[in-house]
Amino acid sequence: MCTFFVANDWTFLIISMSIEQNMKTSFSTKRLSIILLLFTLVLLLCGGSYVLIKTYRPQWLHTPAIATNPATTPILGFVDKLNEEPTDGGKISVLGWAVSKAGIARVELVLNGKLRIPLTIAVPRVDVAQAFPDYPDSGKAGFEGKVDISNRPIELQTLELVVTDKQGGESILTRRTLPALNAKQTWSDLLKLRGLKRDDVFYFIMATSNIASGGATDVDTIFRPYESDTVKVGIRVPILYLRTTKGRASDYTFDADFPSSHKCGTRTIAEDNLNGVIDYAVKHQLPVLFTLNGGIWADAACDAPEWDINDVLEHDAANLQWNEKNQVMADDYLKNLSGSMDSPELGRSLAFNIYATKNRHYKKRNLQHAASIIRKFATQYPALFIGVTTDPDVYLNPFFSGQQWYDYNPGTLRQFREWLRGRTIFRTDYGRRA
Repeated sequence: MCTFFVANDWTFLIISMSIEQNMKTSFSTKRLSIILLLFTLVLLLCGGSYVLIKTYRPQWLHTPAIATNPATTPILGFVDKLNEEPTDGGKISVLGWAVSKAGIARVELVLNGKLRIPLTIAVPRVDVAQAFPDYPDSGKAGFEGKVDISNRPIELQTLELVVTDKQGGESILTRRTLPALNAKQTWSDLLKLRGLKRDDVFYFIMATSNIASGGATDVDTIFRPYESDTVKVGIRVPILYLRTTKGRASDYTFDADFPSSHKCGTRTIAEDNLNGVIDYAVKHQLPVLFTLNGGIWADAACDAPEWDINDVLEHDAANLQWNEKNQVMADDYLKNLSGSMDSPELGRSLAFNIYATKNRHYKKRNLQHAASIIRKFATQYPALFIGVTTDPDVYLNPFFSGQQWYDYNPGTLRQFREWLRGRTIFRTDYGRRA
């Protein structure tokens, strides 16, 4: 009887182990099959993607030929201009200069590392002669050319400017890798299926100013060949809405045509006016991001109280940001700071609290005036309107970093304490007081 039960126990154990092993084997096989299936799908997707974009691949990985005979005597030079007009054909304009103690024998534009096209050399360059008087022929160091490639059966991948000295040594002044001719059409089919939306457009924005005197020159031409339906170039221009006004006699109302001839000392009060920027954008079909600036940088160039209401408001300490010692510094206290302008006036900045009623009155009035003009422009030319930013208006004075802290204006402290207490003004009534 015991043998029988022992035999059955062992039989049961063996059968159980066999079933468990089969289940493990089956599970492992299924898991392996799933992994192989997923791997196959990934390969198919990658292969399909490669086929899809193969014809659009830009030549990012193309390595042009290196100068075969590097110059032993240094060759100095600069490329002032190298423009493709446009990148898919037409002409290539070249302008620059090069000097060497060994003398310059020739300058060539090299296409795709193979095709060498000679450029005109010995072009007069007075500026180079003044900078390098000890170099031979530095007064004729210029080179130039306009190369017509429209009749050449070639797809441009790289452009190089190779200078050869009179000893036969070569130096590459510049090398440029170009996108494939149809790179901009990589995803065009998918875009056509869905349709273009305003938020699809990504802007490369050039921050500039002094538009009337050339601050945005060539932005609309140099980068245009690289634009697509979803990638555009634009400019960002500051509009000093508290500074460009009709002056004291008109209570400092905003002037969209503020003349650039107005000066404080030798400095221009404002380099741009709103209508001038709008006219330039329309004429050149160049999208604009308007920076409405009534902040600390807006009046930093110089004091102009006859035009700038910001400068007038800064004469009253109640309108200003205070430091932790209840001090208001002189506006030129930081005049020795290095930066984009000489002796900027950055010591004073207007307070933001709701009790600074004069600040809020002039800011609101002039902002609304400027915004109404921009709104008309955006309605009439939606493709040229990127947006509006008032970022410069929200600075708590950062220029005393680690030395002073802002803002301790009594009105600011009062507003903060009321917020801590949960006063009604910071709930439903806030919208009417803002």
